[in-house]
Amino acid sequence: MKNKLKWQSIIELNNSVVLPTLNDAWLSGFTQGDGGFNISITARENTKLGYKIRLRYYLDQKVAETERLLTTPLFKSDLIYKSSEEDMFRYTLDSTNKLSQIKNYFLIYNLIGQKALKFKKWAHVLELLVTKKHLLEEGFNSILKLKEEIRNLH
Repeated sequence: MKNKLKWQSIIELNNSVVLPTLNDAWLSGFTQGDGGFNISITARENTKLGYKIRLRYYLDQKVAETERLLTTPLFKSDLIYKSSEEDMFRYTLDSTNKLSQIKNYFLIYNLIGQKALKFKKWAHVLELLVTKKHLLEEGFNSILKLKEEIRNLH
């Protein structure tokens, strides 16, 4: 309950609750501190190039109940799971439609610093997936390079 009160104090305005939307910078600020973008590549025999590429957007929080209440209305779907660290939870989006919404959002409500650089590279990979260029060797190699560049950013 203590954590919920903390969240409520952040989103209350003139004694009324103001929920975040995709038309304000709330999610950008939250992502700057506790979110990120992930690219995973796993071997899969039944694919054209032998690999599956999966993108994710995530938010990490110690207590996820309130976060879910605030973020679920933004995307109408979510996945929250407990990480190996005690009391840590991760909110994840991984559907192409939702990730495209995320990409468009961050093109308006910019991130800063290293997170902005990671987002830009991640968004490029998303575009390669959406346009099916990841199915070509050249596109797949671009994704490998971008993934490595993201990993090298700190």
